[in-house]
Amino acid sequence: MTFIVILLAVVGFVAYRVSSPEQREHAIEIAIARLRQLMIAVIEPGPEHDAFCDALRARTLHLVVTPAIIFISAELFIGMRSGTAAMSDPATLVGWGASLGTLTTNGGWWRLVTSTFVHISAMHLVVGVAALIQVGRILERVVGRLTVVAVYLSAGVFTGLVNLSSHPLAVTVGSSGAVFGLYGLLIALLIWQTFHEWRGTWHTQADADTTVSEAKVGAERHVLDTLQLQLDRPQLDTWSPTGVGPADHLRQNYGGPPKRHVKAEDGLPPLDASWGLVDETPAPAVETWSPPVVRPSAETWDPAAGASSPAIVQLGPAAKTWDPALAGPATTVPLVAMKRIGAGAAVFLVYSMLGGFAGAAEFTGLLVGLMYGLVLARRAGEQEPTRRQIGFVTAVAGVVVVACAITLRNIADVKPEIARVLAIEERTTAAYRSGTEAFRKGRLSAEALAQLAERTIVPELQAADARLKALSNVPPEHQPVVADAREYLRLRSASWRAHAEALRRAGGVPERAADGATDGSWRLQAEARFRSNLAAMGTVEGTERASLEAFQRVRLP
Repeated sequence: MTFIVILLAVVGFVAYRVSSPEQREHAIEIAIARLRQLMIAVIEPGPEHDAFCDALRARTLHLVVTPAIIFISAELFIGMRSGTAAMSDPATLVGWGASLGTLTTNGGWWRLVTSTFVHISAMHLVVGVAALIQVGRILERVVGRLTVVAVYLSAGVFTGLVNLSSHPLAVTVGSSGAVFGLYGLLIALLIWQTFHEWRGTWHTQADADTTVSEAKVGAERHVLDTLQLQLDRPQLDTWSPTGVGPADHLRQNYGGPPKRHVKAEDGLPPLDASWGLVDETPAPAVETWSPPVVRPSAETWDPAAGASSPAIVQLGPAAKTWDPALAGPATTVPLVAMKRIGAGAAVFLVYSMLGGFAGAAEFTGLLVGLMYGLVLARRAGEQEPTRRQIGFVTAVAGVVVVACAITLRNIADVKPEIARVLAIEERTTAAYRSGTEAFRKGRLSAEALAQLAERTIVPELQAADARLKALSNVPPEHQPVVADAREYLRLRSASWRAHAEALRRAGGVPERAADGATDGSWRLQAEARFRSNLAAMGTVEGTERASLEAFQRVRLP
C-alpha cells in the first residue's frame, strides 16, 4: 500500500515537472469534463438505466442473498459495539469470529467463513455495504442467488487463506476480499457481455442469412416440382407461335427431357380436352409435399395473362428475413450503469488501499470471483447457471481450499510455552531463595541445597527446553523468541549447576591434620580452597548474568 502511494506521488510529480503550463491546464480541463460526465451518469442515469433496472426486476423481483449478508454483518457489528472492549482490540475481533492463524489452523477453520462478515470499524462496514448493494443487486438478478453466495464465501475463504500464509499471527477479516470477489464476478460478466456483443450479432445474422437461403432453395424446388408435374402430362405441348414453348427452356435449364412441339396457326386457342387430343380418363390424384415451415410461391397458369408463358402467383407469406429483435432476450449492463458501478468501485478501492484492505489477499479474492464468472457467467445474460454447474465449480474451489489448508495446518502457538518459561524462572528463583535462607539458619546443609538446584530446578528447565524443541510450524515472527528462550534455558541450567558445584566446594575450611602438620601447610590448603571457591563463584556469576540477559529477550512482540 505504501509503495503504491509513493509510486503515484512520484509519477504525478514527474508528470508535473515535464509538462508545460498549457498542457497541465488542458489536462485539468479534460479531467474536469470527465468528472462532470461521471457525476451526471451517477446522479441522472436516464431512461436507459431505468429500463435496465426494470429488466433486472423482471428477472428477479426480490433480493434475498444481498440483504442477508448485510443483515449478518450489521448484527455482528452491533454485537461488537455493545461490548466493553474497543472494536480495534484483537481479542474483540477474535471473539466475534475474526481469523487468527494459531486458532484457525488448530481446529478453528470455521473462522475462514465467519471472518467474511466481520468489519473492524463503522467506516469499513459502511463502505463495504455500499459496494455490496451496488454490485449485489445486479449480480443476484443476473447470475443467480446461488452463484452470489458461492462467490462471496469462496472469495472470503481464499482471502483468509492468503492472510494465514502471509500473516499467521495477525487478526484478519475477509469481508473486503469477499466484496472484491463480487467485483471479479462482475468483471467476468462484462467480459462475456462484450464478447457476445462482438460475436453474437454476427452469428445471429449468419444464421438468419442461412435460413433465408434455405427458404429460397425450398421455394425454387417447390416451383420445379410443380412444373414437372405439369410437364409430365400426355405428349402434348403448349402452343407457341415461334415453335419453341416455355417448357423447352425449363427442361433444358433444369434437366427435363425434351418434347416435340405442335405448331398451329396464329390465333389458335389453348389446347383443351374438347379438341379430343387429351385423354379424358381422369388421372389419379397425385400427392405432393410442401415444406411445413416455409410456404414457397407456386407457378400457376393464368389465361388472362397470355398464352405465351405462365404467370407466377405467390401463395402464402413471404420468406423469413433476419430481424435483430427476434433474437433471444438477454439482460445486458448498459454503459451508464457501468459508469455508476465504476464510480462506486473507485471509492471502494481507494478506501481499501488507505485502510490496508487492498493487498495480495484481497486481490486473490478478486481473482477467485473472476474465475467463477468466466466459467458460470457465459450465458448469464440469457439464463442463470444451473445448480450442477455451480456445484461443480464450488467443489473444485473446495478441493483447492482443502489442499491449501493441509499445508497451513497446526501453526504453533508459542505463547503458552513462553509464558510457562517465564513462570518457571519466577518459581525456581523463589524456591532457591527459600533454600538459601534455610541454609543460612543452619536448617539445611550445603549438599541439600546443591541437590535442590541439580535435581529439582535443572530437570524442570530441561523439560521446558524439550517442549520448545518439539514445536513445529513456528511462525517466522516467533522463531527468534523461541531461539532466545532455548538459549536462556541452556544458560540457566548451566548457572544452577555452577551453583551446586560452588556449594559443594564451599563446605568449610580444611581441618588440621592429626599427625601435627605445620600451620603453614594448613594455611596453604585453606588459601587454595578459598581461591577455588572464588573461581566457582565467578563462574556462577558469569553464567547467571548471561542467562538473565537472555531471559530479558524472551518477550513476545
